[in-house]
Amino acid sequence: MAGLVVALGACGFTPVYQQDGETSGVDGLVSNIEAPASLQGRQLSRSLQTSLKPAADGLLRFSITLQERQEGQIFDPTGKPENYLVEHIAVVEFADQNGKVVAMRDFKYYDSFAKNDNEAVNIATRERIRNLAMRRFANQIRQAVPRIAEDMAPTDTAK
Repeated sequence: MAGLVVALGACGFTPVYQQDGETSGVDGLVSNIEAPASLQGRQLSRSLQTSLKPAADGLLRFSITLQERQEGQIFDPTGKPENYLVEHIAVVEFADQNGKVVAMRDFKYYDSFAKNDNEAVNIATRERIRNLAMRRFANQIRQAVPRIAEDMAPTDTAK
């Protein structure tokens, strides 16, 4: 197993997924991160601040809008939902230092859960799903930043 790790590392392999807090050449690309003041917004912002390490001279600033929808599915004989589909959406607007929007991305996360008779369990399940969504959004935004910054770079057309 150790030989496989060394061999993969030697050929330049990097894992697709990285742990929260790890960076991949994105330090200083971002100057400002705006997220909602909600618990999930603060969690997402904190994760991005830690991993992107914003700098005053960063190329990008972005603002995040979060949405959550819950829809009942599979109804019991009385018409009450027994299952719920939960959709989380993060709309991220990327702008340059002058405030000109250069890209916009919608990130979505879907999950579902079976309703429990104990409402405390339902609340904890919804919170777990929200936390999973924020972690997923943080990873997706981190992956998008270098590509968007690269697209902003001036190209040399003179030959």
